[in-house]
Amino acid sequence: MPRRAREKYLIDVNVLQQFKDVGNKNVLAWKASINDNQLKVSVLTLMEQRRGWEAKRNSDPKLYMLRIASIEAFEAQYKKWIVPVSPADAAAWAVTIQGASKHFVDRGLAGVAKARGMTVVTQNVQHFRGLGVRILNPFSDPPEIYEP
Repeated sequence: MPRRAREKYLIDVNVLQQFKDVGNKNVLAWKASINDNQLKVSVLTLMEQRRGWEAKRNSDPKLYMLRIASIEAFEAQYKKWIVPVSPADAAAWAVTIQGASKHFVDRGLAGVAKARGMTVVTQNVQHFRGLGVRILNPFSDPPEIYEP
């Protein structure tokens, strides 16, 4: 698969969760083929990670604290990857959620990617189809690319 040396990749939460030693082998192979400075994570993805664990705050506080500490460690280690939501991103997000009843965070990622000319990297291809962004699914071998 041809690589775009300057391409920036906006990582969805389902891909981010694979960036560990025991993650999906295809995702890890794709990540190894990319320069780290090409990888970006939206604050929306960080919120999505935390949102899932907030439900455990009261029911399993020990697990909650472990997971939040892990997320905070990731945020500290990869702070150069983190992309804040800009006014242009918010405007693009507003356009992508028109008529939508679900997948608001994914539509927000599409807005960020569109405003910044990035490729969305996700397993949830259908959440992003028709939103005008380039999509890469690294779970496939070779990774599948969907043009806008």
